[in-house]
Amino acid sequence: MPERDPLNFFSPYERLPPGHENQLTRALLLVLRMSPLAHVEWLRLIAPERALSTLPEPSFSTQRRAVRADAGPAELVSVFLAPEKPLSGESGMVESDRGQVLDAVIDYGELVTVIENKVFEADDLQARQINLSGTGLQIFDGQSVVLVLWRDLLERLIALRERALVAGAEAALLDDFLTYVEDYFPDLGPFRALSLCAGVRSRIERRLRQVLGEATGTEAEGSPSGPRAATPAGTVAGRDAYLTAADDHVRLALYPADTLGQAFEFYRRADVVEGVRALDGEEGWSVKPNFHFGHTQRGFCWTTSELALDEYLRLWVERIESESSVSREEWDGYWGWLVEKGIARPEDRPEFDRNFTETARKTATPRPGLCIFRHWSLAEAEALDSRGELVPAVREAIEEALRAVGEPGLPDDGG
Repeated sequence: MPERDPLNFFSPYERLPPGHENQLTRALLLVLRMSPLAHVEWLRLIAPERALSTLPEPSFSTQRRAVRADAGPAELVSVFLAPEKPLSGESGMVESDRGQVLDAVIDYGELVTVIENKVFEADDLQARQINLSGTGLQIFDGQSVVLVLWRDLLERLIALRERALVAGAEAALLDDFLTYVEDYFPDLGPFRALSLCAGVRSRIERRLRQVLGEATGTEAEGSPSGPRAATPAGTVAGRDAYLTAADDHVRLALYPADTLGQAFEFYRRADVVEGVRALDGEEGWSVKPNFHFGHTQRGFCWTTSELALDEYLRLWVERIESESSVSREEWDGYWGWLVEKGIARPEDRPEFDRNFTETARKTATPRPGLCIFRHWSLAEAEALDSRGELVPAVREAIEEALRAVGEPGLPDDGG
C-alpha cells in the first residue's frame, strides 16, 4: 500500500475534529500549495525579500519531527503563526536537541520555513528552539522568530477575493478555507468583530453570519439575501431569520405569513395579528407588507405595496378565508384588484408577466406576507459587538419576534 499523503484532498487525515489546530495547519498548507497568489501573500509576510517566481518548487509537509534531511546550505525561517503576540517577551532563536513535532515545513531548497501554529495565546518556545540535527542548517546570531498574526494573513486572503484577483477553482478554494475558519476558528479572523471589518461589506457579512449562528445555536449560512439561520418557526412564519447589513444599518428580518398556508394560520389568530401590530410600535422595530406570489416552493413578484400596515392587516383578516390559488384566466382581474387596493402598483406587472404570464404555469398562489425588521445602526451594532453584547441582542430580538407571531422560542443552548 502506498504511503498516505496527508496533503492529498482525497486521503483521510487522522481522526481529528475539524476544530483541531492540526486540521487548520493542514488546510492552510493546502491553500498555499494550490493557490499561487495566496502563497505570494504568505511569502510577503514571512520573507518579503523573497519572490515565489524565483524560488524552486517547494515541498510541503505537516507533523514532522525532522526539519529536513541534509540537502546543503539553506536559509531557515521559523514562523510563529498565532492570534496574538507570544506570551513571552523573547524572540531570539537557539538550536536545541529537544524532541520536536513541527506543525509544518515548507522546503524550497534554498529556503526552509518551519511553522508553529497556535489558535490561542501561547508561548513561542517551540518556534524559537529548533532541533536542526542532521539538516546542515544553521541559526545565525541574533536571528528571531517571524511572527505572523492569523488576522493579518486572513485579511490578505480575503483581499484576494474582494479585489477579484483569483477566479475559478482557486477562488472556490479560498472561499472554502475562509468559511472553514469562520465556522471552526471564529476568533482568528479580521471579521471576529464588526469594528474590525473596516466597513467592507463582505467582511461585515462574514461577521454577521457568525453572530447569527451563535445567536440561534445553529449553523448559519450565506444566501443571496444575506446570512440566514433556521429558527423553530414554520407554522405561522418562514423558518429562516436573516441578519444583513444595509446602508449604515444592521437588520434582522423574519417573514410571517410567507406562504398561503402560513397566512391562513396567521390571519385567523387575533393574538398573533395584534402581536405583530404592537411590535411595529416598539423602538428599533418595523413591520412592512410583503405580498408576493408563489408556485410550488418558490416565491415570485414581490409587490411594492402602498398600504399602511393597519390597512394591510385588516384587509387580509377579512379576506383570508376565501383566498386560494388564482387560475390563469383570473390573473388580470386579480391583478386589477391588487392595484385597486394598493397592494401592488401597475409598474409591478412586468415582473408578474415574466414569472407567470410568459410561462406555462397555470396558477399563481397569493402569499399575503409580512416583513418583521429589527434595526441597529452600524455604529450601535459595532459597539454592542465590541462589548460582547451583539449576539445576546440578536438572540433576544429573534425571541421577541417569535413570541409576537406565536412560534416556539429558540433552543436553550443558543447564544
